[in-house]
Amino acid sequence: MKTIQSNLVKITLIALLIFTVSCKQTEENAAVETKHKETTKEKNISSENIIKNYLNLKDALVKDDKELATIHSEYLSNSLNDFNNSIAIENKQDKLKKMIDKAIKNANLISEKEIKIQRENFKKLSKNITDIIAITATEQPLYEQHCPMYHGGSSWLSDSKEIRNPYYGSQMLKCGIVQREIK
Repeated sequence: MKTIQSNLVKITLIALLIFTVSCKQTEENAAVETKHKETTKEKNISSENIIKNYLNLKDALVKDDKELATIHSEYLSNSLNDFNNSIAIENKQDKLKKMIDKAIKNANLISEKEIKIQRENFKKLSKNITDIIAITATEQPLYEQHCPMYHGGSSWLSDSKEIRNPYYGSQMLKCGIVQREIK
């Protein structure tokens, strides 16, 4: 009888141990799944942060504000650095990485120069950001706008159809046309 009771106690302890371990594994799996969801959300947010910081930089140039443009170019450079390109289509990751590297370079050049040079580098940066968005996409509608007069023609992105020219600022605020809507 004691052997049966001893075996029942052992079986009960083993069952309790198995139950405890399986609960712990379920909790760990739930924690990993939650972390994955948060990481995915962060990746999506970071691509939207690039757009937000780009638009803030554009607006600073529209206002002829060199210091504000410097600040926003640094924010843009940081958001580009933080961007995790693993959300891109598998076969385009190398291409996207190169685009991001060029955009970081141009954003950094903007933060170190006079407004005339900032605008010249913004032209290159606008091309980089447009190319990045072509791969990563965006949820918010953007408008590619074009000024035919700045350096043989220059484009930029805006979140509004209203023309506010970052290349000439207050000198020719409304010079340009909407070329296309990006969705």
